Amino acid sequence: MSHLNSLGIIHYDVKPANIMFDSLMIVKIIDFGWSKTTVGAMPDGSVHCSLKGGTVSYKPPEGYDLVGTISNKVDVWATGITFYQMIYGKVPFGAGISHDDYIAQHREIHRDGFEFPTHITMTEIRKRFIKSCL
Repeated sequence: MSHLNSLGIIHYDVKPANIMFDSLMIVKIIDFGWSKTTVGAMPDGSVHCSLKGGTVSYKPPEGYDLVGTISNKVDVWATGITFYQMIYGKVPFGAGISHDDYIAQHREIHRDGFEFPTHITMTEIRKRFIKSCL
């Protein structure tokens, strides 16, 4: 993701289905159909654009607006969701719920904090990584 960011690219659809390995087991990000460029972006690296596309369960709340301002933080969010799914086998929130419920759930997480399920043990460093993405 850092390499994409250095090239001025926001992928905007990071998810397990778009992460592949080459023959040397090097991670490759694929499917740039919804990607955005930060060329001509605002000084903070954000870009005002159409926010259609992406995959609902991996989109940050700001991605639900039809038009808005985004930055590479949308890819950081989706990376956190992807790591969570790799460990727990499901996305932490957002699957199969309405836009309003998703936004409410996100506000609750920011207000009360994000809790991890206890049925699978995870190291603190992994928890911190995921929390830092969200």
